[in-house]
Amino acid sequence: MQSHGHLQIREKSDPAKLVIVYVVVSALWIFFSDQLLGMFVSDVSRITWLQTAKGLAFIVITGLLLYGLIRRYLGNLKRLAVRENLRENWSQMVLESLPVIIWAFDRNGVITLSEGKGLDVLGVKPGEIVGKTIAEVFREYPQVVEDSRRALSGEEFSTTVRLNDVAFESHYGPLKDDHGKVVGCLGLAIDISERERYVEQLKETKAEAERANRLKSEFLISLSHELRTPVNIIMGFVSVLEEFYKHKVDAEHREFFTSIEEASLRLLDTVEKVVDASRLQTNDFDVKPITVNVVEQLEECAARYKEIAARKNLEFEMDIPDEDIYVKADVYALDRAICHLIDNAVKFTEKGRVKVALSCRNKHWVEISIHDTGIGITKEYLPHIFESFSQEDGGYSRRFEGVGLGLALSKNFIDICNGRLKVDSRKGSGSVFTISLPYYEKSRRRSTDLRVFI
Repeated sequence: MQSHGHLQIREKSDPAKLVIVYVVVSALWIFFSDQLLGMFVSDVSRITWLQTAKGLAFIVITGLLLYGLIRRYLGNLKRLAVRENLRENWSQMVLESLPVIIWAFDRNGVITLSEGKGLDVLGVKPGEIVGKTIAEVFREYPQVVEDSRRALSGEEFSTTVRLNDVAFESHYGPLKDDHGKVVGCLGLAIDISERERYVEQLKETKAEAERANRLKSEFLISLSHELRTPVNIIMGFVSVLEEFYKHKVDAEHREFFTSIEEASLRLLDTVEKVVDASRLQTNDFDVKPITVNVVEQLEECAARYKEIAARKNLEFEMDIPDEDIYVKADVYALDRAICHLIDNAVKFTEKGRVKVALSCRNKHWVEISIHDTGIGITKEYLPHIFESFSQEDGGYSRRFEGVGLGLALSKNFIDICNGRLKVDSRKGSGSVFTISLPYYEKSRRRSTDLRVFI
């Protein structure tokens, strides 16, 4: 665009060049020719003849010069005209190939411009409706007539209109004179029917995906129910059999009952995790924040795992202050998050201890930390620690059971409670998982500062 602008300036200055060159050449000719004649010729008759010849030569030379300059100027004009013609043809080709309508109309509603392939929808050709009024051309489309009146009132806006069942996104811009008075309007309508089809396809695809997710969640919930019921019955009868035969069998056979119970609980826990993961993934988890006593919640969770820790000869410690501490949280989410973390600590610790501590870091945050002396986590794996179905030691040869959902669920559940979960770990040195929850309130309670279960 800049080079084109420069070319136009140079071409417009050619007539001035012609005048300047003519004046300069004429002045030089007159001055130097008279000086030369006076110096070399003294005969008056010869001077008169030479002056006549000089005049003829001047006419010939300046004529040739003017001819060359005029020819060059006309050549430039011709090239410019060809270029402008190509540009106009190119613009026309673009307008005729794009699904748009460009139109303009004056303040009386008379159309002064109509271009674009989009006019095919109306069954007219470019320029065919020029001279007709908006009301006449669009009498079957009252929205267009009303939008045109709105634009002539001085408003610039965009809207969507359907012409012969084809959707157009229309943009109106009023045209004003030097005094700010509206003298007409320029409009641009873009065919968005293809875009609408894509949007409809996306909606259908999204609806189908949501339906598939809903069916998956319903299936998992049904599966959970179908598994829970028989497993609970098995566990109930095993408990009855254990009570009946506990004095009739030796210690080795009594371990059979413990194994059945542990396997049943493991199955129920796996089903519960899969169902929770599905509900969280599909945003089907109904969050119900209430005031939760964190101390009681920790004690309930710890009670579920102290026996398992004892069977592994692990020291199980609880460091809890002598006052109740409350937070606003979903009780199910908080319970599951704490239990998954304690379960992981006990599972991955073969010797040493597991410690659960509670503290108020300041007036704004409550911290729950689960320490263990287990196998720890490598630095390379830490960024993936909260990914679903992720385990550092994977495959059939892994040493520890589980499907790799516990930590991912804990992170999601703590997020639901508006908290934070972080981990500090080194391979071979154990791990510390810390939950930070917004502080709510506390009150005095009767309790000891330290509880140790062995």
